[in-house]
Amino acid sequence: MQEQVRYESQWGNVSTAHDLSAYDARTTKRARSRVVSIVQKRRKRMALRNMLKNVLLCCFGVAMLSGILISATQLNELTARASSLKSENEELLSEQKRLMALYDMQLDLAEIENIATEQLYMQKLEQEQIVYVRLTGDDYATVVEEQDSLFARAFDALRGISLHVAEWME
Repeated sequence: MQEQVRYESQWGNVSTAHDLSAYDARTTKRARSRVVSIVQKRRKRMALRNMLKNVLLCCFGVAMLSGILISATQLNELTARASSLKSENEELLSEQKRLMALYDMQLDLAEIENIATEQLYMQKLEQEQIVYVRLTGDDYATVVEEQDSLFARAFDALRGISLHVAEWME
């Protein structure tokens, strides 16, 4: 309900109708407190969003760092294994050379030819027996790869990126 107020001003006796409820101190306090509470709720929501973003960023950073550490550990293990395999390979190659030298010393070509002709009744190959074959078509090969799962390929890609980043940081 609107209150009608009559007031006098410097221009004389003027009668006007006013809605004084907009200027009532009790309603302005409630409206102001409502505005303040809305602003406070918005600020709380924004602070909560920012905190959630920060937590998610921290979790992502921790996940990336743990992935880098795991990859670095695996890389160190594989490097150590590769070096041990290289040294083992070198030992086996030197053993092979030693055995080939022993074999070459025991090999007598005249004796082998004698066994082949007399015991096995073999004869030397003559020029007329040699046949050469020419291939006119193209030669080709097909490489078959194992299909990894999407998760494995994604993890390998992420690990590769993290290794490149770690290598770049060094």
